[in-house]
Parts: sequence; structure tokens; C-alpha cells
Amino acid sequence: KGDLDDYISQNPFSPQEAFMVRKGNIFPSGLLARQLAKIEGTNELKFLGDRGFFDYDDAGVVKFNLNQNLKPVDFPLEKDNVEGCIQIWEHPKESEKSPYGLFFATLDPYDHDKSESGSIGSMMIWKTVADAGQTYDLPVASYHGRPEKANEFYENCRRLQKYYNAICLYENEKIGYEKYLENKGESYLLKDQPSVLDKILKQTHVKRPKGTHMVIGIKDQCEIWAKDWLLEETAPGHFNTEKIFDTFLLKQLIAYDPDGNFDSVIAFLLAMLYKQEVHNVINTSKDKKDYIDPFFSKPSIFRK
Repeated sequence: KGDLDDYISQNPFSPQEAFMVRKGNIFPSGLLARQLAKIEGTNELKFLGDRGFFDYDDAGVVKFNLNQNLKPVDFPLEKDNVEGCIQIWEHPKESEKSPYGLFFATLDPYDHDKSESGSIGSMMIWKTVADAGQTYDLPVASYHGRPEKANEFYENCRRLQKYYNAICLYENEKIGYEKYLENKGESYLLKDQPSVLDKILKQTHVKRPKGTHMVIGIKDQCEIWAKDWLLEETAPGHFNTEKIFDTFLLKQLIAYDPDGNFDSVIAFLLAMLYKQEVHNVINTSKDKKDYIDPFFSKPSIFRK
């Protein structure tokens, strides 16, 4: 990772790459900065994806209301722009309900209506596997924000999960979302505490029915898995960093400090933990030298 960042910073495509800050960051800042510059420098990519929120149709089915005038949160956070919106880069198929397990959700929540720390909530939707020629193993939607009321945030997350038929692994230090779903009779939307935690921490005294705690040890291991995923070469000269179109996440990954407040990175780390728990690994029998990820041969894959 260090050699690659050195090469990129000395042979930059953009100012962001030339002045990368690497101190204390385990992630490939150079590749992440290159993807960010590519998105922000290309109108087609800059405005890629749908913005909006959800409500219900007459049949009680969650539906997405497109509103491209909504403004996603930015990093560093702007005090007058913390409400955020839902962003979708790949919708589930409209013709049928998504099969269980095709998508999963992760969440770094908050509990209180007001925050002095500047913390927001972050939910990520991850696509796992797909038929030949389709995308897989990438984030397809996100929700970063902090509405005036915590319950509004929880309800937006609940609807996002239902839209993708996704079970959520959440950081359970804050239990507001779990209580909210319990009151709705929908605790099934939350994933049980992962059994893989017993392998990460030989002796853990934290036993909670749902979600996971993100303590030292668990977080360290998730950071390693995240770095490995970001650096995975999926086609000659292409890396998984190119599968991220969430600029808020990219900016937080670039600036990441383990001791700082990086909500979207926590949601990303939880996705790595979820993948390990369900053994959701791409078929390793393929020859990676010759195999070309279909992601890079379908320019319109994120259309609805």
C-alpha cells in the first residue's frame, strides 16, 4: 500500500493525489483520491445516481421518490447541510422482490435528536452476488445524514432496507434503531451478533442479541479486511476502489483516522464484517489474471 501511494503521489493525475495525507491511514489513499478526482472531474460520474426518499404506494409497498435537487452531505460536514438524502447507484429489479441475501445493509446510527460532536448516521446497502454479466460485491446505495428527529432517520433506514429486502448489521453501542424496530414489530430486519466475533476476540464479554460492538480488535480486523478489499485488483490495472461512487465515503476513507469520527467508514467496516460472517466470497476458482470483472465492461450498469 505504501509503495503504491508513493508512486501515485509522485506521478499524480490530480492535485488531490499530489498532496495526499498518509499519516495514520491504513487505506490506499492514492487510489481513493484518484477515484474521487475521476468522479468530481467528470459530469457524467459527478451526477451519477438517484437522490430521494421513500414513501408507500396504495398497496403499502415502499417506493422511491426521485428528487435530484436534494443535496447529499459533504465532508468535512457543513453545519447547514447535515440532513442529507438517500443516494442510489443501482436499484433492485422492479419486476420482482429481491431474493433474501442479494443485498445487505450496515448502519452506524445515532440516538439523540441533537449532536454536539457533529456525528451523523450512515447506512450502506451492499450487493453480494449476481448472475453472469452483472455487478457484485459493491455498495449500491447509501444514506448519510442527521434529520432533526432521530426517528425520521430510523424510518428512512427502515424503508431503505425494505426496498432492498436487506438485513442490517448495525453498530450496537447505540440502541435507538433497534428499539425503533422493536416497536414496529420488525426486529427481524436486524442481523444477530456475528459469530465470527469469537474468532476475532478470543474472549469477549459483550453478548447482545443484535448487531456488533466496534471495539479495538474488531475494528482493527475490519480495517485490514477493508484495506484488502480496496486493493483487490479485479481487472488489469483496476481496483475495487473504482466500485465506490459515494464521494462522502471516499473523502472519509482518504482522511480516515482511527481515533476520529468517520461514520460512513464505520458502515463500510461493518460491510467487511458482514461479508466475513456469511462467507460471501467471489468464486476463487476463476483465474484472476485472465478474468475481467463485468463491472468494467458495462458502462450503464447503474441505470435504474
